[in-house]
Amino acid sequence: MFVLTTAEDCITTAHTRLVNYSPLDNTDKTTLILGALLLHAPSEVGQRNVATDILSSVNDAAIKALADLYLCGLLAPMRACRGKTPMIGEPPSASSFQWNVEEISLIDTAEQKQSTLKELAHARDGGRCVITNSLDDEVKLSRKKKGEVISTEDQRTSSYTTTAHILPFSLAPNSEKAADTNSAASRSSTESQASISIAFDNVMTITLGAHKALGALHIWLEAVRGSVNTYVLRNPGEVEAGTLIDGKEITLIASDPRFALPNPKFLAIHAACAKIYHASGMMEVIDQVLRDKEVVKMLSQDGSGPSFKVLEYALVLLA
Repeated sequence: MFVLTTAEDCITTAHTRLVNYSPLDNTDKTTLILGALLLHAPSEVGQRNVATDILSSVNDAAIKALADLYLCGLLAPMRACRGKTPMIGEPPSASSFQWNVEEISLIDTAEQKQSTLKELAHARDGGRCVITNSLDDEVKLSRKKKGEVISTEDQRTSSYTTTAHILPFSLAPNSEKAADTNSAASRSSTESQASISIAFDNVMTITLGAHKALGALHIWLEAVRGSVNTYVLRNPGEVEAGTLIDGKEITLIASDPRFALPNPKFLAIHAACAKIYHASGMMEVIDQVLRDKEVVKMLSQDGSGPSFKVLEYALVLLA
């Protein structure tokens, strides 16, 4: 047995292992999925960790299981929302539930927290979309009523905004019981349900159009090396550029240094999933999974399914 001393050696050997993988049939996309993960993991450490998982798989069945885990537990949930991830303050659908007094109390508490989170995010982001810099229409109206002067640019480019999650609710459990400490996801992960689903660093103020495009993986923010909280907007062309201009450099700034900015790890995971979605052949693979009713049912579980576990795993190993 030999030891792979460098990340490059590990990644190269993992690629070779994938080349030697024997697909079950012509629908088996295992090598495509894991190859894309190897290429687009947001750091060299992440690439090496994916490679190590591949090389640790004892046979082809284990490699396929690894690919299926990432596909159904991370990539599909990130795309499942199609830009419809819950906005802060958006109540859950009442048609799916029968409420009791205790549940109503819990919902009221959660909505209060979400409302506070929305207000804080608006304050942190200056009432503007962090991607387009568009002033929120409601903020503009409020300032006008106070007699404040609105610049010509803000008059022209203002838009309705929302406070949206970077990582969608479908990737977070509804109860702490879902965080199975015996799962692979528990490998050094310190991200809890709260820090993923409603944490301040998992939200940002964006226009409704940007929210839809971001949720559908049509656009993403790519970190600029060596520049803290600076990103380049990527828009391959599925959505009209408008204010979502590919290559635009964006620096996230808080109005008050006490405010936490959007988490670079969360943005890195979103960017990696978007890049994988746009990799050759992957759009159809992921969208086909979402057409599978059984998979969709699994993704809608209360956190006991694989999605949250894989997200925790990804936060530790990929980013």
